[in-house]
Amino acid sequence: MVIERHGCDRCHMLHPEKWTFRYLTEEPPEPPIAPQPETQAQPQDIVGSAQVRGEPVSAPLSVFSFGVVVGRPQRDFSGRLLEDVDDWDNPLYFFEPWRPVRVGNKIWPVGQAALPIAKPQITGITPQDGGEWANQLYGRLAEYAQRLTFNVGPSELWGAVPPPLCYEGVAVQEAWLRAFLRRPVSIRPAVPLAMPLYELSAQEVDRLVDYFQAVHSMMPEPEEPVARQPEGAAQQQERFRRLELAEKLIHDTKTYCGKCHRFAAVGAGELATPNEAPALDEVYRRLQVTYISEWVKNPRAILPYTAMPINFPPGEEPLDRSVFDAPPDQQRQAVVELLQNYDRYLRQKYHFSPDASGERTTEPRP
Repeated sequence: MVIERHGCDRCHMLHPEKWTFRYLTEEPPEPPIAPQPETQAQPQDIVGSAQVRGEPVSAPLSVFSFGVVVGRPQRDFSGRLLEDVDDWDNPLYFFEPWRPVRVGNKIWPVGQAALPIAKPQITGITPQDGGEWANQLYGRLAEYAQRLTFNVGPSELWGAVPPPLCYEGVAVQEAWLRAFLRRPVSIRPAVPLAMPLYELSAQEVDRLVDYFQAVHSMMPEPEEPVARQPEGAAQQQERFRRLELAEKLIHDTKTYCGKCHRFAAVGAGELATPNEAPALDEVYRRLQVTYISEWVKNPRAILPYTAMPINFPPGEEPLDRSVFDAPPDQQRQAVVELLQNYDRYLRQKYHFSPDASGERTTEPRP
């Protein structure tokens, strides 16, 4: 296989860790938020036995349900599982799900609180597939982060190692992926190494693209595009001004995107901090439309370890009205539209020519 031949799975995680666990059917773990649609949940089985694989239990149970959680258990900087104790003094672990988990008739969501699992509840563990070198690099980076007192937690530091490829097939555009595989470029400033040039053949590129598209399909199906009605000059100008405000917002270094994101690649020899995020000027070329929208809406619902917060909390007051005075949903929609059409926006922007009074004298191009 191409991945194994070139050692891609040594740096990158292909599939995350998986635990199977049991719980009392009548007392399932309570999700941190309201139940989610069950269509995204993992299946469960119910068994009528007080023991599984002969393991003792700490309370008199008669009926167990089984759950499956996929993602990453919380660990400290040294890689040891974070541990507490439950009401019966059993070791208690905390698992960050990367997919919604069904517990009883409810759904434990992604990107919220970690799922607590006591040691006697664990019935099986499937280690992650790939990423051994990333795990080793994580340990070294943790040493540097602690020595240099970087303000980064154990979970967020995973953003500074070669990324998992779990979403590659639904996150990036096929044309961009093909070009990247032929000639890799730096994307994440915090990752202290670049992907090597492998000189892949056309057949190998085809196989990798097909693999990612076939296997890594964890995002929602894209919605049917809504046909946009022809816009008049006034509507075009209003839309352009909305995108101008969105541009100011994503460049804002006080509250919004500019705190972590750049708009150009990191220069040679320039040190990036673990919290430094990818440049935004190539997002329109790299990421799929649906992924951009879902990511901006709730980043941790896709990658729970990301340091990126929810910048546009739905139904709440905006974080800052001074940059873009609008409700969070309108801010988010404008930012998503800008990121999806950044090249077209810049062409419209530089088509303007201010006169002596400072007023623009031409309309944006459609």
